[in-house]
Amino acid sequence: MLRSLSAPGRIRRLATTAVLAGLLLVVPIAAVARDDSGSDKGLAFTGRVVDLETRKPVEGVSIVVVRSLPGGSSEALPSWAGETTIRTDADGRFRLEFPPGQVAERRLSLILRIRHPEYVPRKSLSVKLVDVARGVARGDKPFFETVTLEKGVEYTGQIATPAGKPAVGVPYRFENWAWGNNRSPQFQNDEEGRTDDDGRFRLRMPKSHSVALYIRPPQPARASFPYAPYQHFWGTDQPGEHPDVWAPTNLGRIVLSRGVRLSGRMVDLDGKPIAGQTITAYAVRGRDKHFATTEADGTFSLGPLRPANYLVYGQGQDGYGGVSPDLPALLKPITVIQPIKVYLRDGVLPPPLVLREVPTVQVEVRFVDSQGRPSAGSPAKVWGIIPNAQGQADPFGAHSTVGGRLASQINDPEPPDTADRLDWAMQDRPEANGRIVFRAPRGLRDAELSTFPFDETIAYKTRLEENGPLKYWGGGSLGMLDRDRTITVVSYRAPTVIATIRTEDGAAPKDLQVNAGFNRRGGDYGSRFIQQADGRYRSQSLMPDHEYEITAWDREGGYVPRKVHRVNLPEGGSAELTLVLRKKPKPPEVGKPAPAFAFTTLDGREVSLAGLRGKVVLLQFDYPVHGLQGLAALKRIHERFRRDPRFVMLGLNLGSDAAEVERIIRANDVTWPQAVLRDRGSDPIVQDYNVRPPYPTFLIGPDGKLIARGLQGEPLEKAVSEALGAL
Repeated sequence: MLRSLSAPGRIRRLATTAVLAGLLLVVPIAAVARDDSGSDKGLAFTGRVVDLETRKPVEGVSIVVVRSLPGGSSEALPSWAGETTIRTDADGRFRLEFPPGQVAERRLSLILRIRHPEYVPRKSLSVKLVDVARGVARGDKPFFETVTLEKGVEYTGQIATPAGKPAVGVPYRFENWAWGNNRSPQFQNDEEGRTDDDGRFRLRMPKSHSVALYIRPPQPARASFPYAPYQHFWGTDQPGEHPDVWAPTNLGRIVLSRGVRLSGRMVDLDGKPIAGQTITAYAVRGRDKHFATTEADGTFSLGPLRPANYLVYGQGQDGYGGVSPDLPALLKPITVIQPIKVYLRDGVLPPPLVLREVPTVQVEVRFVDSQGRPSAGSPAKVWGIIPNAQGQADPFGAHSTVGGRLASQINDPEPPDTADRLDWAMQDRPEANGRIVFRAPRGLRDAELSTFPFDETIAYKTRLEENGPLKYWGGGSLGMLDRDRTITVVSYRAPTVIATIRTEDGAAPKDLQVNAGFNRRGGDYGSRFIQQADGRYRSQSLMPDHEYEITAWDREGGYVPRKVHRVNLPEGGSAELTLVLRKKPKPPEVGKPAPAFAFTTLDGREVSLAGLRGKVVLLQFDYPVHGLQGLAALKRIHERFRRDPRFVMLGLNLGSDAAEVERIIRANDVTWPQAVLRDRGSDPIVQDYNVRPPYPTFLIGPDGKLIARGLQGEPLEKAVSEALGAL
């Protein structure tokens, strides 16, 4: 059954089948299955490990299954939490089993560590068991169905104490810049290990131009490791200039140092000592992170630390604005302190620090479902900038003056960090009632709330004020925190769109991307689709009752991006669609017929190339929100030739916000006819004329053939004059 749409390109709560301009709409699929597993059912999955090059099975691979729950250490963990190891059989296969009690725990997270002495070890990202089960139920393959291992090369070396003895059981971590052929969205190289009884380390990694080694003491137990961390880079971080330089595989003997200790005390608003609080020192440039707990008299001691710049924060506080799904819940109570920057020199004992409590405001975050009932929610973070002594904060100021862009700069001694910007952040998880209560520094500037539903079937909207409107996504700007705030995050069952991507020529692009997005004043919002095992693409965390544009394109740029306007679905709704990509046309050639076009100007006039036959046409493309190009010269050309009836000058403007584009055009007193091409990536005119920055001009003759392209200023004015003179 076919039914016409209410407006061109509009799809409303997809419930019929329709065909329109290469778009196929099909009867909605069933809503994504939600896991309602009871405790009476278990789950089992199988996977396989193969050699990357030969695709032959690898026997005897250790599969370390790490089962964990979010939350602080005060939570009693079930007996199954922790690590179990299984091995692949002669066919490279393994089996993962989850008894009913584990299936019933919706918070259970998995990490798989894949190890074999002859291959580069691999480690999966953290994923919830419920998400794996949900994906399999809708036809996806588990992410571990086929794991590929590559041989790589073995990096070796020895770590010694300052006394020259082997440093046994020391944790180390590699950073290797070789991509190799073993890319995977779910697995990454497992770059961590510990030294053996001779202090030696050996780890297989892909052969690389660039390798860095980080040696850090075990946390939180440091008493058995009284040495400073170590970091070093080998090879070249500019392989394009030095393609023959490779990182050595024998990294030699590394002798640890005793470093520098940092001590101090923490006091409250009245100057009294605060006990039992965790202090964290972060290296500004590096991977160091050091912890200490204040004693009964408020004192603490950090280190040993390597000479460098550090940021010192109180318990649960840091300077990073992103939300991490794996951080545990904060252990209460927490004292909010003024962070401190400190610079440590080798052999110089720094004076004791005084960490002071600061006045705070309360930011309460409430997670509810669409019916207003408490919801499980997700981790949330409040973050912003600590004002300076004058009460000012520069949101665009440098975080650090010693960051460096080259990986090799970790080998260089650090100068003092002179940047005065000081960021502050705190993340926590909701309690059983769906609430998080933050204490944040009073006066925190440019404050933000960030949260993200780490579940593709959930979408968030946020009410930043108790009686305010719902905003997009799970967060927003809080401005300056000078009063208590209550924020509501509404959780919806996200609608789902399944997209099938085809090409007119039947080819299969190598790197397809599908995206759902919309624009509102203040920015673009979007969500990337993920590819299913059957080759189709599935949306993630779309908001219900909202108009989206679904776009498909190939990264290699061989096809015209295909866009669907105004896909609108209710909470929990779903639909399928097919997008057909056409091969991108070749750029128009001078002397050949110019591509046909037709559009409506801002003042309502219908314009087409066919209707302009017999005239010289200057077609000017621009993107006003990035600044009008060559405006003075274009105004001069228009003023000179506008009274000639044989000449037409047209402006085509790109920009997703048509009202903003129109405002800029009028504010700059542009008087020749203008139109807005809102779909700057997929509009047929943009594609037919192969418009790319810097945005070109096209001069078309009275016979419809292209006279010139890309001319600006005086050469363009001369070409127009010559074209009119030839008539």
